[in-house]
Amino acid sequence: MPTDDSTRYSHFDSLIKRHEAQIEHLCLLRAWGDRSLCDELKQECYISIWQHEHQIPVDLSPRQEARWVYWLCRSAFSRHHYLQRALPWVSLDERMADTVAAEDDSQTSELLDTMASVLTPHECHAMELMLQGYSTSEVARILHIRPPSAYQLRHRIIIKLRNHYNNNNKNNES
Repeated sequence: MPTDDSTRYSHFDSLIKRHEAQIEHLCLLRAWGDRSLCDELKQECYISIWQHEHQIPVDLSPRQEARWVYWLCRSAFSRHHYLQRALPWVSLDERMADTVAAEDDSQTSELLDTMASVLTPHECHAMELMLQGYSTSEVARILHIRPPSAYQLRHRIIIKLRNHYNNNNKNNES
């Protein structure tokens, strides 16, 4: 498969051009005609194809290549659906932008320190890395663990923090 960047880009472009109609059709079906959602899903498909482009065998027939693109798009749809359910997105307005971007937010720091009290030192270190913006695969590399273990670690951290937060809120309501 392509090794240098220019070859990879050209291979990706030709792959997208060959399957553009298929990707558009799949996204329109999944979005139920919602144009903005369709555009968002197309982006997810393109990202998925880009990430897995190096895995496509050279000797695929056009039909097999279309199936490969189909399954990558289905995977992207599932991931998008999961993220939409799992993460509540809040749009930023002018007032929020100042508070979110503030580096020295003592209330947030105190809350995170309080919440992190239920975590092990290993989990605290992983959480710090994630808060600094490291991806899960980068956290795995830094902590010398496998990426699936890093995903599990992240999941455990989130569950512990949610449970601790929910328990604190129940106690405060009483």
